[in-house]
Amino acid sequence: MNCFRYLAFAALVLGQHLFSQPYFSRIYPDFRLTCAAVAPDSGLVLGGPGNWLLRVDRYGTPLWTTAYTTSQAEPVQIHDVALIGDSSYILVGTAGTTWTPSNKMVQQVVASTGQVLWGGEENGGGFYDTYYWLGRAERALDGSVIVCGARLTMLLGMVSGNSYAARIGETGSYFTPFVSFGSNLPKANILDVAATSDGGFVGVGFGGFCAIAYKVSAVGTVVWTLSLPECGVDGLPMHVVDGESGSTYVTTEAFSGYVRLMRIDSTGTVSWSKKYQVPDGWNLKPTGLVRFPNGDLWISGRSWLMACTSVGSLLWARSVPHTIVDMEIVPENDGVFLIGREGNDGWLMRTDVNGEVPDCAEPSFVPPIIAETVVSTPVTPPSPSAGLSSYQVNAVSGVVPVTLTDCVSTDSPLISADERRLSVYPMPFSDHLTMVYEGAYDQVVLIDARGNVCRELSTRSEPSIVLVREDLAPGLYLLRVLNTGRQVAVHPVIAE
Repeated sequence: MNCFRYLAFAALVLGQHLFSQPYFSRIYPDFRLTCAAVAPDSGLVLGGPGNWLLRVDRYGTPLWTTAYTTSQAEPVQIHDVALIGDSSYILVGTAGTTWTPSNKMVQQVVASTGQVLWGGEENGGGFYDTYYWLGRAERALDGSVIVCGARLTMLLGMVSGNSYAARIGETGSYFTPFVSFGSNLPKANILDVAATSDGGFVGVGFGGFCAIAYKVSAVGTVVWTLSLPECGVDGLPMHVVDGESGSTYVTTEAFSGYVRLMRIDSTGTVSWSKKYQVPDGWNLKPTGLVRFPNGDLWISGRSWLMACTSVGSLLWARSVPHTIVDMEIVPENDGVFLIGREGNDGWLMRTDVNGEVPDCAEPSFVPPIIAETVVSTPVTPPSPSAGLSSYQVNAVSGVVPVTLTDCVSTDSPLISADERRLSVYPMPFSDHLTMVYEGAYDQVVLIDARGNVCRELSTRSEPSIVLVREDLAPGLYLLRVLNTGRQVAVHPVIAE
């Protein structure tokens, strides 16, 4: 009887935690969000106003906020953040003095608690007005991160510069030197990158007066470069994602008032290119592009979200009541996190598979019109150049509280406030399991599917503990957290 009771309890908890999902739409007052990275526990690290990072759990509940400065105490303007290694985060952006507010290229790696581990700066300035800019960071399959940006120089009103990209390890080592796209090209810039399965990356940006896409190998050599159709407007948003069989997908706003999606094959040739006409009043600028394991592609805009098949056939399109600035796939691959703002407030939404949050938001369905196919012409690949010259350890400022108002879907699991303080990772685990609980507890118990106690630890509310697998067999377990004999949280865990 005891065995059946635990099996039923395991099935109930597993159904709540793994098959029901916490859909929500939350507002963070006076904390404008700019970028995001998914954490190992399915939460997020969010870039906030200026030089702030905000860490939230998978329900959007704030855990900590921290502001960052350079070694000269200059505020860092954070443009993007990404998970690097197992549990650290890299933030990239710009910094500078009052006279030259963006003449430093900045990157910092911080621990899971927000504390700076190391940082690097590349200074501009001098006789020429030189501006350094790091705008995007994308995690690679091996845990390293691709960063990209530009270096611009102004002399007597003339602008020249180079675009840059690099692959960086958790300890600051450069696996791949910076790659330069063109020399002395006006306003050269890389707008987005995506890591590829072969260890390289694909990117999109501007080379001179031409919008380009390019593929770079794992050793930093340019494989192919391609000019893009109807995409030559300076500052036009562009996004890229790695596809199947070495392909690449790119989305951008087209000249003629359409949103464009194209597929480029492994040789740098356009397989197809489709334009989508959106309703009047919709901002055409795309803000994100993601690809799901089943091949579906989701594109986000400033005020809309749409989904297509792997060949560009429209599935659905929805308007969104807030301004979207970034989009990330949720770890369960059944929806996305939409990151944005509403005035001076930050906004975070966790959608379902249809791009909605039941009972929280009711985006409208408006089908775009798919237009003709266009093929691009290639341009000559440029050559590589050197990387950042030095590293400096950066300072970190204090922590401020964040309040929030929210709307949580009735389709979400009914999880108590105590359980929302519990996070475990990695999932599934092989060697060890880390448990983090933000509350009082004095005992942790691991139970198998038959109700047998496999591990039992007595502790004094440590912020986190590590369970070593040792002789645990593969399968489903329940991790119970207790305080003075009362269960305060429970979470299913899987040993692989």
